[in-house]
Amino acid sequence: MALISKVKTWWENHECNVKNSVDILHVSMSVKPKWLTKKVLVNGNEVEFILDSGAQISCISEVTWKNIGSPKLTGVPCKGRSFTGNEFSMLGSFLASVEVDDSKQVLVTHVTSEKLNLFGLPWIIEVENKLGYPIVSSIKKSEEPIKVLEIEKAQSKISEIVNKLSVQFKKVFEPGLGHCTKMKAHLYMKPGVSPVFVRARPVPIGVKDAIEKELNRLSEIGAIKPIEFANWAAPILAIKKANGKTRVCMDYSTGLNNAIELDRHPLPKPSEYGLRSMEVKCFRNWISEMPIYKLS
Repeated sequence: MALISKVKTWWENHECNVKNSVDILHVSMSVKPKWLTKKVLVNGNEVEFILDSGAQISCISEVTWKNIGSPKLTGVPCKGRSFTGNEFSMLGSFLASVEVDDSKQVLVTHVTSEKLNLFGLPWIIEVENKLGYPIVSSIKKSEEPIKVLEIEKAQSKISEIVNKLSVQFKKVFEPGLGHCTKMKAHLYMKPGVSPVFVRARPVPIGVKDAIEKELNRLSEIGAIKPIEFANWAAPILAIKKANGKTRVCMDYSTGLNNAIELDRHPLPKPSEYGLRSMEVKCFRNWISEMPIYKLS
């Protein structure tokens, strides 16, 4: 009731006290036009209104007011004025429950001596703000939802995809380093080469802890193991990744690369990959979390 009283007070102070008459843009014509109409529930009773965005108030006729139960009226200190300038009396106003589509609000309704029901601008603004779409339109709102082709992002279903793949390829998704059993890697040395032993390079103090931490991690997962004596040795390269972690790599350009026989078999060109992949239906862009440390 407090809300209704506030709405009533606001209406009386800001609408009818502004001027002594309010405009209702309704024109009498010899040929009746096809007005845009809307069926609305007023206090639970269906009433057909003419949609009029030029009317400063929303009003019903005296007959309609009686049909919906003759709710108690409050005096209105102003008169109505039509588009032609003719004034007519206003019997009063009341707060009505107005239901339009999915919107239900308490709105000020005026009762006039004119034989028309107008859905004016104040109601249009309130209802459209509540519904989120225009109601003043000659296009009927479709009952069936419009189907729009939707491109769904993989991120929204990433959990579902991971769960299905982890069940289908359980071995691949197991934690740990993994183990390749399909092939073994062989390094073929050039004839007559001598082992190259390069001592470790100085490491900046600022990254020394991060490098030692990464080396310990690689040792724990079995990617590397400590030895006391070696004929071949290469210094490491510490690379800081985008996620803040440090990747430790070996710099084989110091001697090992030049000592290995190169594979002379030509690699396929990108154009050949394109021709071979024409019949492929599923592609996967795969980025390993860690480099391949060993094949065994």
